[in-house]
Amino acid sequence: DARAYVLLEDLGDSVTVSIGDDGVGIADGRLEDAVSEGRVGVAKSIVGRMNWLGGSAKLSTGPGCGTEWELTVPRR
Repeated sequence: DARAYVLLEDLGDSVTVSIGDDGVGIADGRLEDAVSEGRVGVAKSIVGRMNWLGGSAKLSTGPGCGTEWELTVPRR
């Protein structure tokens, strides 16, 4: 029953895409546990790609708080 949204912002020198939902969120420590278990989808696929592009990936989440990713890359 969660709702999701996508927002694209042209900030002149960079572009930011925000993707979020109002779902159950990600439990504290869950992403760190995934990396220690060898599952690196978030660490490599999202964060790693943004770093490779010279940008950033910021995650806001918590139990019962939904999840929001803010992905920013510089304009070239």
